[in-house]
Amino acid sequence: MTEATFRVSNMVCEGCKAAVAAAVRSTDGALDVRIDLEEKRVHVDYDGANISAEDIRDAIEGAGYRATQE
Repeated sequence: MTEATFRVSNMVCEGCKAAVAAAVRSTDGALDVRIDLEEKRVHVDYDGANISAEDIRDAIEGAGYRATQE
């Protein structure tokens, strides 16, 4: 299992949180997603054999959010 944390600066409400979670979960290999809306952080545990942190960032950005890996 591999971990990555992203800062998602334009995630501002529960709807945003749900959209980001759904985008991450739609990637093949995301195992667990934890989102701190107040801190604007998304922590993902994933199977590094199937996806990369860049794939996860791309999924978040594909949903309309700006993501920067920390």
